Amino acid sequence: VVENNTCSRRRRTMNLFTLTLLASAVSISSAFVCPNQCNNRGVCIAEDGGKCQCFPGYHGVDCSYKLCPSGNAWFDHPSADNVAHADFVECSNAGKCNRLTGQCECRVGLTGPACDRVLCPYGKSTSGADAVCSGHGRCMSLRDVSNFVDYEQFFSAVVYTEWDADMIYGCDCDSGWEGSGCHRKSCPKGDDPTTSGVSETQVIDCTCSDLTCAGTVQLTFKGQTTPPIPVARTGIRLLEYRLEELSSVRDVTVTQENGDTICSVGGSVTKIEFKLPQGDAPDLILTQSATFDATMTLFTGGSASVIKGTVVSRTGTTEYVECSAHGWCDYDTGSCDCYDGYGSSDGAGSAGTQGDCGFKYLTNVTNDNNGTLVTTLCPFEMNIENATQAVYCSGHGTCNAFLQTCSCDAGYTGYACEFKTCPAVTGWFGSVGAAHANSLVCAGVGDCDYTTGKCENCGGNRGVFSGDNCEYLDLCAANPNSADACNGNGQCLTLQEHALLTWNSEKDLAGVVYSTPWDKDIIRGCSCYRSYSIDGVYDATYVGRTINRESRNETFYDTSKFYGDWCYEYICRGEQAFAVSDWVGFACDQAACPTGLDPSQPSNDAVRTSNTTGGNEIQHLYCTADSGTFTITFRGNTTGAIAFDATIAQLEASLEQIYTIHDVKVTAITGQGATLCSATGVTTAIEFMYEFGDLPLMTSDRTKLWDSTNTLPKQFNHGKATFSENFKGTKIDYECSRQGYCNADSGRCECLLGYQSSSGDVFVPGERGDCSYYNKYYTLDATVSATT
Repeated sequence: VVENNTCSRRRRTMNLFTLTLLASAVSISSAFVCPNQCNNRGVCIAEDGGKCQCFPGYHGVDCSYKLCPSGNAWFDHPSADNVAHADFVECSNAGKCNRLTGQCECRVGLTGPACDRVLCPYGKSTSGADAVCSGHGRCMSLRDVSNFVDYEQFFSAVVYTEWDADMIYGCDCDSGWEGSGCHRKSCPKGDDPTTSGVSETQVIDCTCSDLTCAGTVQLTFKGQTTPPIPVARTGIRLLEYRLEELSSVRDVTVTQENGDTICSVGGSVTKIEFKLPQGDAPDLILTQSATFDATMTLFTGGSASVIKGTVVSRTGTTEYVECSAHGWCDYDTGSCDCYDGYGSSDGAGSAGTQGDCGFKYLTNVTNDNNGTLVTTLCPFEMNIENATQAVYCSGHGTCNAFLQTCSCDAGYTGYACEFKTCPAVTGWFGSVGAAHANSLVCAGVGDCDYTTGKCENCGGNRGVFSGDNCEYLDLCAANPNSADACNGNGQCLTLQEHALLTWNSEKDLAGVVYSTPWDKDIIRGCSCYRSYSIDGVYDATYVGRTINRESRNETFYDTSKFYGDWCYEYICRGEQAFAVSDWVGFACDQAACPTGLDPSQPSNDAVRTSNTTGGNEIQHLYCTADSGTFTITFRGNTTGAIAFDATIAQLEASLEQIYTIHDVKVTAITGQGATLCSATGVTTAIEFMYEFGDLPLMTSDRTKLWDSTNTLPKQFNHGKATFSENFKGTKIDYECSRQGYCNADSGRCECLLGYQSSSGDVFVPGERGDCSYYNKYYTLDATVSATT
């Protein structure tokens, strides 16, 4: 066996000395007093071997550490198929807890006591100072904005209750401003003058109960409401006046189709045509007073009046688009730069002062061809790479000669199809719909750059949202595609990828998936490297070729990599040969510390009081075969081929060769033969000496193991190699053995007075890096490194 000279001093722990019965008789329990009297932050429980039961908000062996606020996890391992984002996770798994202050140090772009909300975009205010939402909007949660309608950014309301309802934040811009950070001035909108459409028309029927026709009505449009209007005395002129008082209504035409007032005993029919703003308008809301003594009904979307069936409502089909789709918006000034032949309109296709580009003042399409105005069938664009002549529709659309317009190819837009569009993807903020079902341009958190077709200012450049379409929410520490995305100690993976690496309580793959939720591929976080080897030793003769190191297949028997720099850099903690641990933390910038037995625990009494190991996991192998080989797998790692007639010593060596097993004791059951298998069956006991607790059952591959006594054809005469649990492991494995502090920066245990690194046996010092061994002679300091 090749030794790991850099990371370990030996493959097997050697007893530095054998404790005598006299040393065993020394009462270890004398050390079981509560450290530092729990710092007055907890209660000392003598019955628990002198353990501190900390008050809420504190933890640690002496309650010296503070807990940090908790929230829903942004990124975590699923607890079951398609179940993630656990409750009450410290710093929401997106920040580092400062144990001295009890405050979370959040990832850039996140805020809140538990790093449980996204910072809103910021930008330059009118005064030039940096301000949230550029000083032109307000910061709102996804829950609030989902149930909010302003008819400019947000047009429909839903009750949103997903896990991120109070974690995703964005800007609701003031009127006249837009963009992810409300940093763009809005340009005038209007109807496209090259298309035909009709104005929105809504119809009101109203019949009074008697001649008094008492009461009033208020009309609400886009969140704005008229004063109370007396229904018996109001004609079309007052109604029109009251509606146009609303800033949300710029121009309406009201006609009386039946009756003289908006309500009458004989029944009145009133038609309201919305001239400005154009497009499909929301329904009016009619609010009647308590004394209202009439029946009033609103008809929209093509439905006809009941009183006078020839009066029919209609949905508006005119456009209401930026610069009337015939100009380019200057977001710095909020003004339209109209294409040749188009200018500001009156909102109805004639010249006016709307500031849009809805007035077409040239009959034919005119283009600037190298300084000369020429009349063409359709607009063209000369700025085409390597173009030698004018190209209709910029080469990205089809010319309609009759309409003299371009029909742009997918992915392009503009008068001459000269601009690229940004795709709509799963929305992060805005009208996302239930469970983010709606697709939004730049995910609702970025701004489209029409020259590249890519999104910019994702999340206001807070660094949380990323991707060409702002499609990802990234919790990784740096560029998710860079080698240092997780401080070099992990990989930036999606939730779906991360789920496949979930371990169960037995430190075996749990087999859970995260394949159906809406966020499976769009939230990315750090999946930290783990200590697959329990002792930091990777045997050069190990037959396994590769393992999955967080989805990255790499050859693990490359001695130049794993006997030297890899082990030292990634998982070895300090000088102990077998002190190894995982990387942890949302950015994989912290190290877990080695684990070991707590010598004060009742479940470890057998270890503490004698040399027996009654608390170890014991599994039985039953084998019937008379030829061939088989392999054994434990925690995803497989031995080399084991012969049917191998000895117990050879089985022990094969098991200890794989890097998830450090030390086992293999014994033959009384009365069995000298080999592992026989035609009549052999049972062998395998006791785990170094891996503690209830362990997963080993499995075997017996496709090359044969039993000639079977009467089936040979290809089916496979022998048996099955495992059963004879004794469930009861030893409890704790970080730093619950007798020390974990230094997360180094991954090394700082042991309490008298405790040192053990061999896995509380009576024997060793290289595990825990704090399980009590040295009754050490009294110099309150704490001692596990390496001492």
